[in-house]
Amino acid sequence: MRFLQYETGPNDRDRRLDRVLRTFLPDTELGELYKAIRKGLIRINDKKTAQNYRIQEHDVISVAEFLVHPDGSRKDTEPGDDGRELEILFRNSQLLVINKPYDIPVQKAQKGQLSLDDIIRTRYRPEDHSLSFNPGPLHRLDKKTTGVLCFSQNLTGARTFSELIQSHEVTKTYVALLSGVLDHDETWTDFITKADQDDHTPKGFHTVSVSESAGPEGKESITMVHPIATGSHKGNPLTFAVIRILTGRTHQIRSQCAAHGYPLLGDTAYGGPAIKASQDFFLHALTLSFPPDTSLDIPEEIRAPLPEAFKTFIAANFDGENRQKIDFFTLQPYNITTD
Repeated sequence: MRFLQYETGPNDRDRRLDRVLRTFLPDTELGELYKAIRKGLIRINDKKTAQNYRIQEHDVISVAEFLVHPDGSRKDTEPGDDGRELEILFRNSQLLVINKPYDIPVQKAQKGQLSLDDIIRTRYRPEDHSLSFNPGPLHRLDKKTTGVLCFSQNLTGARTFSELIQSHEVTKTYVALLSGVLDHDETWTDFITKADQDDHTPKGFHTVSVSESAGPEGKESITMVHPIATGSHKGNPLTFAVIRILTGRTHQIRSQCAAHGYPLLGDTAYGGPAIKASQDFFLHALTLSFPPDTSLDIPEEIRAPLPEAFKTFIAANFDGENRQKIDFFTLQPYNITTD
């Protein structure tokens, strides 16, 4: 009988064998795993073991091949990678930060769809490989939103980042092109709920609705908007605005901007006027700011330059004085690694 061997890493240490197995044999029923362990079809360091065995770093788990490839095939199980270039803003042993490109989802919404999660898992494997840990996104951006996006590189980094998010110590700053003229700062506090889908809604896409009262499922959403410059697109006024969100709800910026009379230019899903451009609308996660002296060993601010399509649209629809105001917010990003 042929056995496949897997060496454990630092993030597997002291985890139960059955829980580690579930990460790379997700389609095998737990009862079948226990049965395979009892029969010696799954071994530790070439010896029979118990299902509650605590993994040590550099243990070798041997698994009968038919459990890994039950149909007898040996297909490449790595996720896809379409070869596109990704702009790396920062990387160390704990975090990988990229400038998310336009029109690719962070995680797949349907089978067969390529995602950034797939690309990162394929192309940027952590040096300290572990069976029970895979690099993954630590927050979300919409498919058509660009900008700063963080992925984990080890379990410590993932936990620390999540703790900072939960304690509201990470600040997210976006820039966007809004329909209309916003001439003063505004802070919006609303409640967001998921809207009902209809037969015309694309699979995997959900809009949200905004109201002033919580209701049974409403989630409080706080957004601060600061106008920087005004322009005009085919006779329609528009505003380049800096947006900070104090909560992280699905489509928060898009829905609240629309609800308060300033839908994103081109965001037809939320009532914005349609445009003919290389992007449907322009929403960019400009910076991610961290508290000083975190264990992540990361700069206090990571900044993602605007996509070329965004810069081209600005050049065509804002005059020189307003473009200078915008330039202040398009400084060069950090390109630092501590590897």
